Amino acid sequence: MLNNQVCARCDARLKHPLLPWQIGKDYGTDPYRVIFVGKPHRGTPGAITTSGIIDGSKCAEEYFLEGSSAYWGYTREILRIVFGDANLGWEKIAFTNLIKCTSVEDGEDASDKTTETMARCCMLDLGVFGAELRYLKPKTLVFYTFDFFPESLRTLTIETGCKWSDITSSDHRVGRGKRIGWWERECSTSWQNPLRVLVVGHPQGKTKSEYTNLVANWIRGES
Repeated sequence: MLNNQVCARCDARLKHPLLPWQIGKDYGTDPYRVIFVGKPHRGTPGAITTSGIIDGSKCAEEYFLEGSSAYWGYTREILRIVFGDANLGWEKIAFTNLIKCTSVEDGEDASDKTTETMARCCMLDLGVFGAELRYLKPKTLVFYTFDFFPESLRTLTIETGCKWSDITSSDHRVGRGKRIGWWERECSTSWQNPLRVLVVGHPQGKTKSEYTNLVANWIRGES
């Protein structure tokens, strides 16, 4: 990464790709084998290695254990519901970002500044996220990315020959009050058919009990 023509033409402001936040020690043997997928990070959440890539694993553990944001707090609650204990669940999941670099500095307004060029270069042209999936071979994917470049996600290639099918439409919503984006999909892969996929609205601003129970029940196959 970084030393290639695709990264060279990407317009991300901070070109330090973030490694997966977490790959739990029990992830590979868990029956759900779920990966949570977020939007780009902010700033530099970890040490920059000699290759220019960020290792955010220590920061992720701090965020998960102590973070007050919905992004980490709701994930903690989802894992408590699914696995009975949030810390136990943390070791059973993987957590990564859909796009690896960011255009938001530490301390800046949290609004997303990801460009279409960033999305196309990272997701489609370089295919970093697809390579992660081929390595980690998930059975379940939860994207906190509803409304985030859905056309790029629609055409994402995980591996040659994979076929996507939609269970709900890409503009489907569920819940009460502030309705939650809820795009259910499936994909055929060489290691899992079907690979279950949920593209759900970002946790921020959502009612915690409703959001976490909906996502947890979906992971368990109860929705």
